[in-house]
Amino acid sequence: MIWRIICGCLIVGLTTLTSGCEESTGQTEQLQDRTVTPLPTVPPGSGPFFPMKSDVGFGVVDQAGTELIEPMFLVSQVYATRSKSSLCSRAGQESVILSNRRRWIVLDALGSRESPPPYRLVRGILNLGDSLFAIDSLAELNADDQWGRIPVIYDLKDRWNPPEGVVARGRVSEGKVAISLNGKLGYADRDGNVIVQPQFEHAEPFYEDRAAVCKQGRWGYINPAGKLVILLQYRGCSWFDSGVAIVKPYVESEPLLIDKDGNKVRDFPLSRNLPDGAFDGFEDGLFRKQLDSPMEVYGFVNPAGDWVIEGWGLNGPTSAATFANGPAIVTRRIYDFDPNSGKFFEGLHQCLQARYILYRDGTLGPALLAGESWNPFRFGLAASRETGAYVNEQGKVVWKPQGLRVPVAMFPRDRKPRPYSARYNQHYNGKLYLNGKPVTEEKPGDTATEKREMNGD
Repeated sequence: MIWRIICGCLIVGLTTLTSGCEESTGQTEQLQDRTVTPLPTVPPGSGPFFPMKSDVGFGVVDQAGTELIEPMFLVSQVYATRSKSSLCSRAGQESVILSNRRRWIVLDALGSRESPPPYRLVRGILNLGDSLFAIDSLAELNADDQWGRIPVIYDLKDRWNPPEGVVARGRVSEGKVAISLNGKLGYADRDGNVIVQPQFEHAEPFYEDRAAVCKQGRWGYINPAGKLVILLQYRGCSWFDSGVAIVKPYVESEPLLIDKDGNKVRDFPLSRNLPDGAFDGFEDGLFRKQLDSPMEVYGFVNPAGDWVIEGWGLNGPTSAATFANGPAIVTRRIYDFDPNSGKFFEGLHQCLQARYILYRDGTLGPALLAGESWNPFRFGLAASRETGAYVNEQGKVVWKPQGLRVPVAMFPRDRKPRPYSARYNQHYNGKLYLNGKPVTEEKPGDTATEKREMNGD
């Protein structure tokens, strides 16, 4: 009898435990989320904020590399420069949103705020600038149109109040943002008031009171009032910077520079073909231009066409080779030289390649040894795409993932003037090149390359 009672009790206990499994699991997860991983309060004025990633998600550090939020979230992406290709997660943001299934964290100038997620099943968050965000929520809206998924617009300043059907479709620039309505694009102000009626197929951000727009495959420019100030006559064009834009005419083979009234400034020949549509232009008065040579080398020119930083061996341009928000990050090669034979070494170790900080005045900063590929600088820091480490504008690592070892710089450099001159090594198929042109002879005592001597043994 006693044995039966004991068995019955065990069965009842197991049945009760099993029936409450699903509910208790959710409650336990919520309890663990609240008790095991409490979030610290981030005080006002702690920004800008820099997302950092671990195996379990994204967190946030400040400009000094101090951890503010431990990694466990999805984080908003931001445009690091004007280029569309500069969209990334590891870049500084004035305001940032972090989210997971149970938490929604906002960091901005007011500090930190936490709330339950206002949207379920968030797949992506895009920072449009000026505290305006586009939320890709699978549960809220799943419709697509010709510009992709229709996002939910979320405003930290609680000012966005557009007419029904209006959706923000681009970054906020000069207080205006591209919008979509009924299959066309136009522009609204920061509060959502329509200022240019939707009528375009493509609409780029405003820069210097001009925005590139497209109808029926032809591009031109409008002013903030929506007036077409440069006719729709180009196959493609860039944004305006320093009073000029690059355009690709239908009838001429070479691109042109035009002023803000549409007048031709001069021809702008390039060694690469510009695509149709919107493409990158000058940034803060400099344009990254590739040299017409067998090697992938480039430099920076001003609107007058003068080399500000000569193309003397900066190899493999990337999205980080821009001065838009600070110094550029460039690739530089040094070929090993045998002093006994006077020839370059050949084979696997014939050259040393590294990433360096390049300052706008043409001086070369330190080598970056915490990663191979980098995002551009933004708010004073740049992040490695592989390791996630952040460096400041002097090349110092301010934050790195736990366990990452960063070697001592191979070529420690200060900011002594190192002008871009012919004294830089460029080597292609056994021939020396200076500024993209083959070297035929050297004068006695001249050094056409920067060589790294290696001992014969």
